[in-house]
Amino acid sequence: MPPRIGALIKTEKCIRRLMKDKFARGLEIPKTDEEGTKARLLCNPPTLLPIPRTLFQWKPADLSPGGKWYLKRVANLEVAASHYPTPEAVIVDGLNRLRIHRANYTADGPVPKWLQLLWWEFPQEHWEELRMGACQNFVKDPSPCIQPNAPMDATMEEAASAFVDEFMSLGVVRDIDEGRQILTNAPLFVVPKEGQEGQWRVIADMLRGGQNDCVAQDPVYMPQISHIIDEMYTGGYSAVVDLSKFFYNFPTHAEDRPYLGLLHPRTKELVAYYGLAMGAGNSPALACKFGAAFVRLLKERFDVLQGTGRANCYWTGFSEIGFDLKLGYGFILTDDTGGSVLIWAWVNDFLIHGPTYKKTAQALGFFLDTAVDCGEQERAGPGICEYLTGAPHHKAWSRLSLAVAAGILESLTEATPRRLGHTHLRHFHSLVHPPDLGTGAPPYYTTTRLSTHVLHELTWWVSFLKTGRGRFIRASQAATLVPTFGDGSGTGTGGTIHLPGCPFEMWRGKWVPLAYEFPSVWKVLATLKETLLQIKESPKAESVRHTTVLYFTDNSGVYWIATTGSSRSPGLHKLIGEIRLLELELDCMLQVVHVPGLVLISQGTDGLSRGVWMTPFHPNMSSSELNKAIFEPLQFDRTLLWEVFSELTHPTCPWSYVDWNQRWTASLCMGKTTVWFPTPEIAQQLLSFLLNTWIEQSSTSTILFVPRLLESNWRNLSRNIQEKTVLYPHKRTC
Repeated sequence: MPPRIGALIKTEKCIRRLMKDKFARGLEIPKTDEEGTKARLLCNPPTLLPIPRTLFQWKPADLSPGGKWYLKRVANLEVAASHYPTPEAVIVDGLNRLRIHRANYTADGPVPKWLQLLWWEFPQEHWEELRMGACQNFVKDPSPCIQPNAPMDATMEEAASAFVDEFMSLGVVRDIDEGRQILTNAPLFVVPKEGQEGQWRVIADMLRGGQNDCVAQDPVYMPQISHIIDEMYTGGYSAVVDLSKFFYNFPTHAEDRPYLGLLHPRTKELVAYYGLAMGAGNSPALACKFGAAFVRLLKERFDVLQGTGRANCYWTGFSEIGFDLKLGYGFILTDDTGGSVLIWAWVNDFLIHGPTYKKTAQALGFFLDTAVDCGEQERAGPGICEYLTGAPHHKAWSRLSLAVAAGILESLTEATPRRLGHTHLRHFHSLVHPPDLGTGAPPYYTTTRLSTHVLHELTWWVSFLKTGRGRFIRASQAATLVPTFGDGSGTGTGGTIHLPGCPFEMWRGKWVPLAYEFPSVWKVLATLKETLLQIKESPKAESVRHTTVLYFTDNSGVYWIATTGSSRSPGLHKLIGEIRLLELELDCMLQVVHVPGLVLISQGTDGLSRGVWMTPFHPNMSSSELNKAIFEPLQFDRTLLWEVFSELTHPTCPWSYVDWNQRWTASLCMGKTTVWFPTPEIAQQLLSFLLNTWIEQSSTSTILFVPRLLESNWRNLSRNIQEKTVLYPHKRTC
């Protein structure tokens, strides 16, 4: 077994890079749900700002030979063919594919007859796979076996038969090529389509067929709804594209087809998948790869989708930052050959609502489960909480049933303001998973009683789920940054506040002797609470409404408690709960920023905690210069790079340094090992870009050095991100 993730391993049929999940399987590490419980959310715009709705209509351009569209496709084909040793044969084959592709459209719109992609219209990195077929990455041949389909009732069999008949007419499944034989099939099974009543999804069960046990899966990056919403802002764009028969448009490789058989549910005819099968182990990765390439082409085609990452805090030092609330709108982009792409821009405040009693809702292309199935009837969150709190307090509960209830409530925390719901589940989780009972299944089959703390948390949940205020993801003034500093680790406490349009303010105090026994993390967290109280009592408290309040501290414990919203210490947990409530009362978004102690000394807050007022005679940096210095990126450091590089990959692997302050393009990093030193405020966006590049070409790898300042919200982007511990504090000249 190789000693590290990312090592190259040789299998019976190919050489593969060792992925994280395969590495864990080799070490017999139990599989866990790393993504966590998926949030059940309902996203709607504020009712006072209606979105205009326009029916989208599209007709194909003139596809006839000699037309502008046709000549453009032929010219692109000739360019692509010039990269092959026999361009004439490639052109002849391509023109035949173009003929088949054009037959799928009339002057009024699409009329599918035979699915056919134009491989040369995709990025060059994917030409060969789309021309010859994409591989499922069989590391060994599956065992030959023809199995029956799963049991189906009459309705299911009718749906499955219609599905196969349609795919036979479209060329997705066909008789296998002459000279080849179908050795293994994938039994079909049928499930209802979520959110589409009366419709069925037919899936090839390649787990039971044995194919998936022989597949080495390529990486997949599926953005969650929180990733999309968190990046929405005024002037930003969100588009939902539903591509019909998406999987099945991409061809399979001829060498794989003997193991991709399909048994017709009614006629029992044995055919092979010529398009990717839904249910095949590597189909999601291949579809993501080619889909990401398609989206990349759209971005590169239209100038409005181009741009460079802007680090507001680093470039501006908080001066003149802000924007006004605008209405959403939609428009259509058209390229020079008549092809059109609908782009919908939603630039209002984003509001996630709390409770809803609808079974499902659709938002940003996601079908979201907004109700909970509890036996014979549907109970939403309030029903669960009321049932638990209304039962006799001496009742013994199965930890397994409580785990289900806790999981349902945890899935709703994203809909609570500043994830306050997670703060009000700390004692519930501790009750369900006590550390002294060990791990595995046995603890779930024990019983326990609800403590007073748990009942208090459930009472909060009942109140929230019934009133359902929800939370704003991005408020109208979220880019207006309000800097505050605080320090209280010694015998005193103090801080500074700079409200929008107001003069610089200072405050300080001294801890009572009773507080001396508390650890420094409690004192600094209490200082954060006092800072918010100072803002609340200010005559200008209204100026922080809908803004982002930055609290700078040199205490890493406060940083982590504020990031997670909870603590195992009852005293600290109570404090962070009170801080979140103050944040809600001020109607702002609090962001705790971790900085070195040298910053607080240079800024002057360290002196306030020691009883020394700041004066013009102290040699302090200006606020704008200091704020800019805090958010600056790390400087390129070759020694630091080699310290980490030797642990993550082969030391002799070629690499290149990439400046983050430029337009990000796939050519910068695809198929390479790149090193980046970005500013912390754009780290998540850069990681999203790099993950999309990585799934297009899995040989892509990257190392990012990010100052640990802001909340590390990139952790849930992908399980394949390996995060190192803090190497050394961020160096700055202050």
